[in-house]
Amino acid sequence: MTVQLTQSVKSAPDDLVDSWTNAYQDYSRLYTLEHRESSPAMREQLGYAAKRVAAAYRGLLAARGFPWWCLAAVELAAAEFEAQAIALGVGEVPNPYGGSADAGRIWRAQR
Repeated sequence: MTVQLTQSVKSAPDDLVDSWTNAYQDYSRLYTLEHRESSPAMREQLGYAAKRVAAAYRGLLAARGFPWWCLAAVELAAAEFEAQAIALGVGEVPNPYGGSADAGRIWRAQR
């Protein structure tokens, strides 16, 4: 199973993988900062970072060669980050595949 996943990840173009990696690293850094020194401006930055991660996940959905279960996990992750961006006041994130960002929502704003 690990070999299949490794081969699938290799089927994603490097620019998509790099885009997701950079977006998630920015999000992680802002998430840590926001929890240390929460402010409206920091929450807004975190919302935009979540929006970038969601967009990067959506980009990965366009890559070919992923098994269905991997695509389902990526779709759920994109929806979660979109929901977080909305909860943080950034606004609706366009979903090119239809449906709303609230579908299947797990993440809940605690502030």
